[in-house]
Amino acid sequence: SLLQLNGTSASTPTQYLSGTGTYSLNDLTINNTHTLSQSIVLNAPLYLTNDLTLTSGIVSTTSTNILALETNATSTSGSASSYISGPMSKAGTAAFTFPVGKGGRWRRIGISAPSSSSTFRAEYFNTAYTNTSSVNAPITDVSKLEYWQLDRTVGTGNASVSLYWESANASGIDNCADLTIVRFNGTGWDERAATTTTSSSCSGTGTGIVTTTAVVTAFSPFTFGSKSTGVNPLPIELIDFDAECVGTNVKLTWASASEVNNDYYYIQRSADAKDWVDLEKVVAATNGSHFNTYEVSDELNSNEQHYYRLVQVDKDKTKTIFETVSLECGKETDKLGVYPNPASGTVHVKLNFGTSYGAGTIRITDNLGKTCYEKQIVFAKGVQVFTLPLNIVPGLYLLVVESGVLRLPVQKIIVK
Repeated sequence: SLLQLNGTSASTPTQYLSGTGTYSLNDLTINNTHTLSQSIVLNAPLYLTNDLTLTSGIVSTTSTNILALETNATSTSGSASSYISGPMSKAGTAAFTFPVGKGGRWRRIGISAPSSSSTFRAEYFNTAYTNTSSVNAPITDVSKLEYWQLDRTVGTGNASVSLYWESANASGIDNCADLTIVRFNGTGWDERAATTTTSSSCSGTGTGIVTTTAVVTAFSPFTFGSKSTGVNPLPIELIDFDAECVGTNVKLTWASASEVNNDYYYIQRSADAKDWVDLEKVVAATNGSHFNTYEVSDELNSNEQHYYRLVQVDKDKTKTIFETVSLECGKETDKLGVYPNPASGTVHVKLNFGTSYGAGTIRITDNLGKTCYEKQIVFAKGVQVFTLPLNIVPGLYLLVVESGVLRLPVQKIIVK
């Protein structure tokens, strides 16, 4: 009646649930405790009828290989060391809090008891939504750090929505009275009037919950919103971070569309994307909704593979680590190719890596951020070509290629 995943061996850092068909379990406990990695990957759908216990370990899912909790199933709340990275669903009429997260961030989303039996699917994204500028009054700003995709996939039940934060600074929150919830309606962000719980803290490392004051009848992307400029800044909107070989140096450039409460940046370098050393510190430009560009140079003594990442520090010393880039001056760097584009029926994704990046994901999303296709692969050194089916309506889509240590620039795909 109980399946317990309690891996302890560093020689097998990831456990997989694979095979044909569907797993149907009564109780599932996640308790992987080895230090190198604590990951569990679903390579098949898993349906749970009773209890999910999250103690230690990150569970990776996809829209195909989903973790589905059935009508009477329950779950512990999870933690920063144990959550669901990817989509999960819950059926029934009971209130439920989805223990989701991604990229080292544990960020729950909850629903009240649905008005009728329904199935809801939730996933957290540790990046800004593709559109953070189209806001409708009274909203002035939306989070540029994170969002949740919440969909009602079965039934017609309505429910209120709750968003959780585990550190006010990390989520760009500093004013409980102003904080609200926003929903993307397809063209812009609308407020879903909300209030914070009395125990919420909107400063420092404080935690809290904000909940809509009425049930929500339409679902899609949700995130934190602000109704006043100057509070709940929901901070940095990073446009680009890039590295380029120039002679014996590496030129590192980045740009931001807005910066609030930003103190400075610094660049980190690594030879293996695991152990990082600090390079140059760069004082932030004037705060506000302005386009800012930055550039630093790093002198290399060899043509070996190097990794760089950008770290941003707020005035209260809260740190945000942005994406990693890699290159090998004098040799071919990591590359991503997409062809044909426009495409119809299938599209080919060509990866050329100078080193192995371990388990990763290729994902196609629509302009609402909804995952249309997802494939889990191993990013090996050398050239790999993957053919992805395009069983989707014509339009513009986004291709996301990422692993735990690398996120390649998002590519646009036109489907005919």
